[in-house]
Amino acid sequence: MKYPALQFTAELSSDPTIGDLSEAQRRLLLERLSYVVELCEKMEDLESRQEIREFLTDIELDAWVNLGAPEDGADKPVSSWLVHVSWASAFSDGEPLSVVEQGVRDRLMSIGDVSSAQALTSWIDQQASFIRTCAIHALASVNLASFVGHTIGMNVLLLNLLSTIGRARLMASWLKRSG
Repeated sequence: MKYPALQFTAELSSDPTIGDLSEAQRRLLLERLSYVVELCEKMEDLESRQEIREFLTDIELDAWVNLGAPEDGADKPVSSWLVHVSWASAFSDGEPLSVVEQGVRDRLMSIGDVSSAQALTSWIDQQASFIRTCAIHALASVNLASFVGHTIGMNVLLLNLLSTIGRARLMASWLKRSG
């Protein structure tokens, strides 16, 4: 699948919020979005699902790393918190969400089915598609509202993924180690 170039659109680059970031911060933000697209590919890789516990641990770790707090330093990465709290506050209620596709908006409220390994992996396939959609649309955004909406949507979907894996670890008898 062809993804947008690893650069911000000219329109988004001209927004002061993005323009005020250092070159290193812009690069790290783009790399974060690219990392999410790679995570989606990993989630859909059927060969990696040979052992369900290992598969879940791998994607769970990658999602946590992506959502993690940034390191300190002059060119520290743009944190999820900054996008969610500071950047989103620049818009009227619902504006960033209004530019996100309806299917993604609906998915933001879904919870994963942990009744079986097959149900969970099917849900993960669907979740990967929606997460990828958000990451690709964030990369292709022509304005800050679209970037913020898709980035927050992506983060919520990643958190939803982590929540579902956590529920599976707590509730799913099929996931428990035997003996």
